[in-house]
Amino acid sequence: KLFEMVAKEVVQQELRGFKPQGLSNMVWAFATAGVQAEKLYEMVANKAVQRELRGFSPQGLSTTVWAFATAGVPADKLFEMVAKEVVQQELRGFKPQGLSNMVWAFATAGVHADKLFEMVENEAVQWQLRDFKPQGLSNMVWAFATAGVHSNKLYEMVAKEVMQRELREFKPQEISNTVWAFATAGVHAEQLYEMVEKEAVQRQLREFQPQNLSNMVWAFAT
Repeated sequence: KLFEMVAKEVVQQELRGFKPQGLSNMVWAFATAGVQAEKLYEMVANKAVQRELRGFSPQGLSTTVWAFATAGVPADKLFEMVAKEVVQQELRGFKPQGLSNMVWAFATAGVHADKLFEMVENEAVQWQLRDFKPQGLSNMVWAFATAGVHSNKLYEMVAKEVMQRELREFKPQEISNTVWAFATAGVHAEQLYEMVEKEAVQRQLREFQPQNLSNMVWAFAT
């Protein structure tokens, strides 16, 4: 009820007085809460495009596209402008989570941004995946596989990093998404698969959802 009232009020006021951070926080909240508000999203997208993204921080940009992708609201013009802006800024100010969230959003929304993916790959490789959390690693390879962007170097480094961590702290969905991505991309990683199999058996498949299980066995069969 609260979200509905907020959406109605904000739309009536045509987002007057909202700064860029307020816009990104707003759509993030609605997406996270799973509340549909297409008119609100539409107005936020239009406002951001009209402002040519002026005032949006790196985190604000990644949060905004993540929210639209999560909510399943198309906004191709916004996504294209974000990709162009981020590439022009050469990813300055972006943290690992922001990078993985952003490529996940573009892949989920089905918006092509090859140059952006190329720059994210180079940046991640340069950082040697330091500070990437398990979700960030799995989201990134999932995004590259889903978008059909080939990157043997990135996959190789992710496999190595995952094995070094011995799948500690990886949730079932992150494990299944990772092997699904490798299989989809056609990248061989036998040692990674062996470790995933061992980990899944040790956990006795606890907390693995049906989708996790089907993705995982599909990856092994592929």
